[in-house]
Amino acid sequence: MAFVGADYLSGKREFWMANKSLVKAGHCETRADVSKFLSTQWDRIIFDEVITFLLDEMFLPIISCARSSKPQVIAEGGAQVWAGTNPGGRGARWVKEWFLDREVDLERYPKYNSAQWGYVPGYLDDNPYTEPGYRDTLENLPPVLRAQWLHGDWDAFEGQFFEFLKQKDGVDWHVRSMGIAA
Repeated sequence: MAFVGADYLSGKREFWMANKSLVKAGHCETRADVSKFLSTQWDRIIFDEVITFLLDEMFLPIISCARSSKPQVIAEGGAQVWAGTNPGGRGARWVKEWFLDREVDLERYPKYNSAQWGYVPGYLDDNPYTEPGYRDTLENLPPVLRAQWLHGDWDAFEGQFFEFLKQKDGVDWHVRSMGIAA
């Protein structure tokens, strides 16, 4: 089937472009699914909802396949890994450490280079094509999920005993030393 200038093979979830480029969609729910993506090189790997991936068992093995021998890809900086996601979920902690805070355990990951990792936030109001009423849908979510999905709050999670505020009443909020000696 031809689709937007490409041939689409639905059984394989593949788009073959006229220039012989391949766009392949895949599914990775379990650790066993990771093997489908190994032993191949990819110019670009894109994760949707990266928080659903386990760091050591899924994400890192898959991104090890982001490599290319194509001169054009190398000239443009090499193979790339992109990811999209919302806060919350099983991988939220490592995603926040690697992409947002860019502070990981360097003893465990000695070659981590914070300059190679980044985060581009996106909020509901950034999207001019959101259908009317979608904000109401998000406003009706339970409080923690609402904070994560509507407000992009990476510090909100279930079972939280203390709530740490970055700002209070629009002013930066932090702990101040009271000069009390121990």
